[in-house]
Amino acid sequence: MVTHPSRSNCTTGIRGLLSAIVFAWLWNSAPAFAQLIPDQSLPENSRLLRDGSRIHVEGGTQAGGNLFHSFQEFSIPQDLQVHFDNAASIERIITRVTGGEMSQLDGHLSANGAASFILVNPQGIEFGERARLSLGGMFMATTAEGLQFADGSIWGTSPSETSTLLTVSTPVGVQFGDRPGPILNRSLALDDQGTPMGLGALRLSLLGGEVHFEGGQARSPLSVTVGSFGPGTVVGLDGQGGIAEVNSQELGTIRLSRQGGIGGGAIRLLGDRLEMTEGAQVVSLNPGMMAIDMTDSVHLDGESQMISLNGPDLEIQTGTFRLENGSRLVASQGNEGGQGGAIRINAREAIVLRGVGFEPFNLFLAGAATGQLDPEGDTIGGIFSFTTAGQGGEVEVTTGGDFTAENGVILFMPTFAGGQGGNLTLEVGGTLSLNEGAIVNATTLNSRGVGGDTDVKVGSLRLANGSTLANLTLGDGPAGDISIQAQHRVEVLDSRPDAFVPTGIFNNSLFGSGPAGDITIETGDFINRGGGLVTSNTGGTLGGGLVTEGGPGGNISITAENLMQIVGVSADGQLTSGPGTTTFGVFPAGNLTLNTRRLEIGDGAIVSTATVGAGDAGTLTVNAREVEVFGRSPITGLPSILVSSSGRGDVPLDATGEGGDLRLVSDRLTVRDGAVLDVRSFGSGSAGLLDIQARDILLDRGGSLSAATVTGLGGNIQVRSQNLQLRRGSGISTNAGSTDGGNIRLDTATLVALENSDITANALEGRGGRVSITAEGIFGTEFREVQTDQSDITATSALGAEFSGIVEINTPDADSTAGLVELETDTTDPSEQIVQDCLGQDNRFSIIGRGGRPEDPQLGLATRLGWRDQRDWRTLTGEPQTPPPQPQTQTPPLQEATTWVMSATGQVSLVSQQRETEVFLNWSCP
Repeated sequence: MVTHPSRSNCTTGIRGLLSAIVFAWLWNSAPAFAQLIPDQSLPENSRLLRDGSRIHVEGGTQAGGNLFHSFQEFSIPQDLQVHFDNAASIERIITRVTGGEMSQLDGHLSANGAASFILVNPQGIEFGERARLSLGGMFMATTAEGLQFADGSIWGTSPSETSTLLTVSTPVGVQFGDRPGPILNRSLALDDQGTPMGLGALRLSLLGGEVHFEGGQARSPLSVTVGSFGPGTVVGLDGQGGIAEVNSQELGTIRLSRQGGIGGGAIRLLGDRLEMTEGAQVVSLNPGMMAIDMTDSVHLDGESQMISLNGPDLEIQTGTFRLENGSRLVASQGNEGGQGGAIRINAREAIVLRGVGFEPFNLFLAGAATGQLDPEGDTIGGIFSFTTAGQGGEVEVTTGGDFTAENGVILFMPTFAGGQGGNLTLEVGGTLSLNEGAIVNATTLNSRGVGGDTDVKVGSLRLANGSTLANLTLGDGPAGDISIQAQHRVEVLDSRPDAFVPTGIFNNSLFGSGPAGDITIETGDFINRGGGLVTSNTGGTLGGGLVTEGGPGGNISITAENLMQIVGVSADGQLTSGPGTTTFGVFPAGNLTLNTRRLEIGDGAIVSTATVGAGDAGTLTVNAREVEVFGRSPITGLPSILVSSSGRGDVPLDATGEGGDLRLVSDRLTVRDGAVLDVRSFGSGSAGLLDIQARDILLDRGGSLSAATVTGLGGNIQVRSQNLQLRRGSGISTNAGSTDGGNIRLDTATLVALENSDITANALEGRGGRVSITAEGIFGTEFREVQTDQSDITATSALGAEFSGIVEINTPDADSTAGLVELETDTTDPSEQIVQDCLGQDNRFSIIGRGGRPEDPQLGLATRLGWRDQRDWRTLTGEPQTPPPQPQTQTPPLQEATTWVMSATGQVSLVSQQRETEVFLNWSCP
């Protein structure tokens, strides 16, 4: 049997089919509307109208220039545009989300005209990779619970709040709840021209709990503001979406990762911590400034960057600032000129800059020093301020704690073309430590620019292991000055063999004609060892090569209140520790001045001013209460030297410039164990003057004062002292090669030269020099025609006696026989008279006189003889005489020394002529 459906069954089937079709249409349309649901809480609610992939939002409640919308849910799926149709009179569209769900904006949000857009959702706001904004005005996304207006009203995110709260006023603040939602940006959207934009608006503001940029971008031509706030925070607004003030007990974290970036004119980031990693960037363009304010820390890692282009200042306020692994702060002033942007970092607790290793750092310094530097190219990690034209921005770094730069990081301020370099200021309450790090302020190769100054104020400064603090000029403009004030100490330590640049503080002029700047150091202790250097040179050595071009050298002044210790050489023996100025070219070198309480120079260290070219060497001046120069290098065997020279033994150049003077003022000077104080000439230039003024001078175990020359005019030595001692093979010499010997002038109270210690002004192929000695006493040495194995004073010439120099010795009359007593010529035997007067009695007889013992050990030898019986004192002839005076207990008066004696140990003592005393024969008759 075949059964047909009834009419009613047929009707039911048709209706079911129609229902299925309608349901399917609604289902396919649901994604467009299910995430955009008005909450029906306004007098005039929002209306949605779909037009293909575009949803128009109409309606809303207008109050003056404000248009209010309220949604239970507000999200935009990918490939969907949500467009707010607003009247031209609307200044801002204010949209809140009341349903308790996060807003996920994966599509395109737009509005008419120049209206601003404010989105408020306390649960959180997330922007997907294809999220895009097309707005004529400001865009602000916030996870606050309420929006405050100028009239005092608050529009919260509860749907129960009625339309009576709507206002025509301008929003002036946001109020966060107990658990502020996050803001997450992943937007990588392209603009209409295909340029990666991410989120873009005239002004852009993201104010939430934690704010994360996971690869997302945010850009604005005028300003970008990002803030992360804790529970209960009230944020005042400036009327354009920016932050005016904050009332908060707790702030949150802003994190940029996966190459996430922020770009704009003015940029403001505010929170507790800023973390940038994996190539994240924040870029500010003129006009504007970049202000980073984090209560706890700012941390840039993994090649992240903050960049200021053509004017904006970059200011960072935080507790701890860390920049690591190729990350950078950059301020660049291009060809447009004008005022470059400044970089200012103020970290209350500490600053740490850490690079990616010594090798790329070393290569970068080599490129910078030889002019192979592209200002637009990639760089190693650090802080950079580039100037091409106009005035470069300054760099100011301040912390109350320590500042550490290590593992191949740099603070670099180059000036290209004709720019004016910015100044560098470092204020560190603790220790500024550079370990495989550099701070360089320089003009570049072929530039006409002017270098900025470097001003350092620290608790202590430490440079080690190839680190550099330098001002340089490689062009025709001048380098800036370096000023260092360290409360406790400055340490310059340990040059390394593989470094292109030694460890040191430098202010040099290379390649161009620009003058080098000065170096001024003031500290408690100055410690320089392991081949560290402090130099201001014209020309120099780079990577083993010589550079003879350079402008005038700068001056160096180092003042150490307590101790200045300069010792040792580098691990390979190639570099000697010590400050110095040198000219390799035609311009003069600068002067070097050392001021301290105690100066120690030892183990092969060299403190010098020199010329190895046509320019003159500078003057070396030392002012110290105590100076000790000692020893030799344990690696090379070369002596420790305090020297000013024309020419250098390690530089194969013919020096024609004149050597400088070496002037030393001290209470006590010790030069021992082969060390040398020296003015000399290796070439045709003249040697300078060695001028020493010291109360006590000791040259011991081969220590020497020298003014030697080869072909140049002989150097001179002038010494003023109270006590001058030369011991165990020490010497004072102005010996010469093919020219006349130099002159020696010694003005001293006592001159002692023992154990083959010589004073010589000899010459090989010229005349001997002049030796002039003025002393109250000269001991252990004397003038001789030739040198002997004794202590000599000579002025000879290898050409013969007729070419000998002059020796003048000026001393007061000193009678070497003053201690001898002339004996009486009457040799009558006193015993005969005694025997006659005491004949037949029980007699005792003694003689007190030469070879005897005086009655009082304080009395000297007697000059009158006598004897005593039981009644009277008598002469040798038996006549009565006045008895000798009784011993006196008072201290005898001081008397002028008239002769000298030497002890068994070689100690020389000055003594006076012995007082006239009496010697008596002691005889008694019972």
